[in-house]
Amino acid sequence: MGYFHDYEPALEGTGWMTSQLDRWQEAGARRIIDFRELAAAVGCRLTLHEANGHLRLAVDRRDAPAAVRPIPVRVRTERDLPRRMTVDVDGEARDVDIEIKADGTARALVPGDAIASRFARPRPTNGGPSL
Repeated sequence: MGYFHDYEPALEGTGWMTSQLDRWQEAGARRIIDFRELAAAVGCRLTLHEANGHLRLAVDRRDAPAAVRPIPVRVRTERDLPRRMTVDVDGEARDVDIEIKADGTARALVPGDAIASRFARPRPTNGGPSL
């Protein structure tokens, strides 16, 4: 895990940032996230269920911050993995495609919009600003 604050790029410039990103990629980093995304992912409680040959990933996010993007989750089971599975986020279920990996795991995306929509402020109906 690499990290930096706004201090380093401000002091060292874009060359420093480019160099750090290259070094992190060489070390195996595949993506960059901010602390909001980390907090949202760490706040998930995950449970994988199987019923009648169908997988269901239950995601409890009641105590987690809103997810600003979909959260990738790796799944491993004893059985063959399907191409789709149900992801249930705090009672809101939807079927999602999953990506089968060479190591026998699958990658599913917990939808961010399904999570964040619970926390969104209502839009004004009179055209005025929302508070």
